[in-house]
Amino acid sequence: MLKRILTVVLGVLLIVGALELLGLMASQTPSYEECYRSEYAKAGAYAENQTQKWFWKAHVKCTAVSLDQNNGFITALATLFLAGITGWLVWVAREQSKTTQVQLRAFVHAIALNSRYELDKTSGHHNWRLQPTWMNSGDTPTRHLRIYTGCEVTDSRLPAGFDFRQLTGTIGNGLLGPKIQLQGGQAPQLPAAALTPQILDDARNGKKFIYLWGWARYNDTFPGTAEHLTRFCWYIFVNGDPFGFIPEAKPGEPGSVRFTYAHHSEGNCADDECAY
Repeated sequence: MLKRILTVVLGVLLIVGALELLGLMASQTPSYEECYRSEYAKAGAYAENQTQKWFWKAHVKCTAVSLDQNNGFITALATLFLAGITGWLVWVAREQSKTTQVQLRAFVHAIALNSRYELDKTSGHHNWRLQPTWMNSGDTPTRHLRIYTGCEVTDSRLPAGFDFRQLTGTIGNGLLGPKIQLQGGQAPQLPAAALTPQILDDARNGKKFIYLWGWARYNDTFPGTAEHLTRFCWYIFVNGDPFGFIPEAKPGEPGSVRFTYAHHSEGNCADDECAY
């Protein structure tokens, strides 16, 4: 808003300054001086007694005479002035277009963690897969949306400099409209094995570390703009006993299992914030 006000003020000052310069240049011509002397001679005592009123009346008239008699020069000056104004208007239009694009462009980011369980018929327990919820918080849809979800289970914290570009599963494609949410891919991705109760129990007790990570690549609807990139990486907390999981149990009740997360120190970024 402040930028728009400053742009308007700059335009007004430019126009006023150009008009002042035009009047100043006109008042320095021989035709202006000749007209001014003639008007002063005609006014006589009135010019002496009504100095300010007479001066402005004579100034306007003689400026017009000067402009009329020097119309070739004035036309050239006006052409330059109009060229400057046109350039300024083009600049304003471009800046306004950039502002509009920033305000309306699609912006995709991960906002929630979801979990899905599946029965292991051999053990009778339930295994788990995790997935993010993506949201486009912008006012325009995405184009060429691609999303990926990965999962890492480690014996120690994820090392610094982990390569979030690696692919061990399938990239999903889709379209995400404005203000719309979309379930991302599940991880570990099939055909990889799901997270077993033992893995979850080890993670709950600090013996294992589970990380869910992924990215979204997409274009917005504005032509000539660069591809956008959003990454996320979450450290997963396991709440509840995975060996005693009861599908019918409500959150907080005995037999329930709930997953929460915290942002990892790396792998959470958007566009030029991402290292690659």
